[in-house]
Amino acid sequence: MPGAILRVVPKSTFDYTGLSTMGPSLLLLGAKGVDISQEREINVTVRLHSTPIDQYGNPWPSGSQLTVSARLDAPTDEDSQNDFTTTNDLGYVAFYQGTDTGPTVKVFSISPPLTPFIRIYVKGQLTQSWLHGFVATISVDVNVKS
Repeated sequence: MPGAILRVVPKSTFDYTGLSTMGPSLLLLGAKGVDISQEREINVTVRLHSTPIDQYGNPWPSGSQLTVSARLDAPTDEDSQNDFTTTNDLGYVAFYQGTDTGPTVKVFSISPPLTPFIRIYVKGQLTQSWLHGFVATISVDVNVKS
């Protein structure tokens, strides 16, 4: 059977410029409630549209990292004010300063058993707290096959 492509994070900018004051990393939500309940094969395609830059327009700080991951999501109408998710990554890709420059693409698979729903998280990380943060532009597709 043919597959389908779900555009779960259209081209978006994730701002980690405050990392130097907030701590070494920040996890931001990219998408939630992505329905994969009818699928048997899942591949997540992540595009880094351009090399990340700091708030002054310079290349992202030495040792910086951007990680995109998928996690279990279990939304329910019975308790919609609470988030039902985990801290365990089902799969992820990482882009590293000094190694990865945009535009580039990476893919990860989610292995069975599959969950009914997933979330996409984007994590920015610095190796030194005194470094300036950065801004990254990415997009994410979930490629599914029934």
